[in-house]
Amino acid sequence: MANVWVNSVTFFAEFLISLTILLNGYSVRKSILRAFLIGFAGYAIAFAVYFWGTNIYLNLLATLVVNLLFSYFGFNTNWRESIVNTVLITALMAISEFICLSIASSVLDVKVLNSDLHYFILFSVASKIIYLFLGIILIYFIKKLRNKKNRQNSDSPIYLFVYPISSIFSIFVYWMILDKNIISDTTKIYISISVVLIFFSVIITYAFYAYTATRNLEINRLKSELDKVKIEDEYYKLLDFQSENIKQMAHDEKNHLLAIKGMSDSDRINEYIDQIYSDLQKYTPKGLTDNKQLDFILNKYSVQCDAEKILFTTNIRTANLAFMKDTDLISLLSNLLDNAVEAASRSTEKRIDLSINTAMGMTVLTCINSCDLLPESKNMTLKTTKADKESHGLGTKIIKRTSKKYKGEYTWRYDEKQKEFVTVIAFPNKE
Repeated sequence: MANVWVNSVTFFAEFLISLTILLNGYSVRKSILRAFLIGFAGYAIAFAVYFWGTNIYLNLLATLVVNLLFSYFGFNTNWRESIVNTVLITALMAISEFICLSIASSVLDVKVLNSDLHYFILFSVASKIIYLFLGIILIYFIKKLRNKKNRQNSDSPIYLFVYPISSIFSIFVYWMILDKNIISDTTKIYISISVVLIFFSVIITYAFYAYTATRNLEINRLKSELDKVKIEDEYYKLLDFQSENIKQMAHDEKNHLLAIKGMSDSDRINEYIDQIYSDLQKYTPKGLTDNKQLDFILNKYSVQCDAEKILFTTNIRTANLAFMKDTDLISLLSNLLDNAVEAASRSTEKRIDLSINTAMGMTVLTCINSCDLLPESKNMTLKTTKADKESHGLGTKIIKRTSKKYKGEYTWRYDEKQKEFVTVIAFPNKE
């Protein structure tokens, strides 16, 4: 009966290690609780196959299938990544036990295959910590290769590698003491309990680090986006101030020119004044809507599109998103139009059409941009095409979040025939 409990704890430990390794390498699909339940259920089935079955190949197959499904359905991985993870995780399990057996029998010259439960606990814990250590090293190098241009999330603190090494060393020391047969049965129990506690402390340390690192990365991304919005907000305020001054200056200069024209009888001078007057009109900002912030954003992207030879047209008649805060309006349109400009600049037609209108009690924002290739997506979530995938790819999430803040419905589609990407956000009109 004791062996049953030890084996069940061993399988649970393997599940926790696999969870920790995958958490260090990938983000969870939907929620960490969902990933935990998928993995727990899978390893429970694998334990049942091991406990009631006698075929080693059936046990191996069950382990492979469980790890494959755990990796794919619990984390944001594709099938190819999940297959690689499954093979590597299963191989690491076997390698860690082989390393533990080799060190115990060849280097330390202690008993390995012993019916004593305490020996089995020491062997199980030592091999699982080695398994965890090898897994963390593997994920470390996988992330290095995957993010060559972005090292922010691939480096782990040195102490995370020192801790399992020191734990393994301590366990082998306990093992040597146990093998000398100079301690009482009560002391053996205390040693076994302490070894189990060491194991779970290592697991908790790595799991907590993985969770904290993921949360910190998300916080840093959001902070970066917030800083960007604040900078753009300050820029638009400064632009507003400069615009008012330029507009006032242009107005005064036009009055002066009209006065000079009235005092002149020379057709040549009057023609010259008319030319200067026309040029001054260019310095008067265009008010496309009744929303000054929206006007500034549209003028900014109009200039950007002109520089990149993109045809940028707007149709804003019955709505101007005046119900949104300036910072939210900047965040929404900047990310939406940044994505549109990026896609349109690489397309053949180079076109962006933006419209904001009212229909059926809704304020509907529609952005259509030319796009030659079908965007990569997963579960209707767009994937970034930029090399720095850790830092980018946040724009769509921000668009969704800002839309949801104002109870808007965000949808997108790709028209392969027209070679265009269509984004639609519908906001309910306030009564």
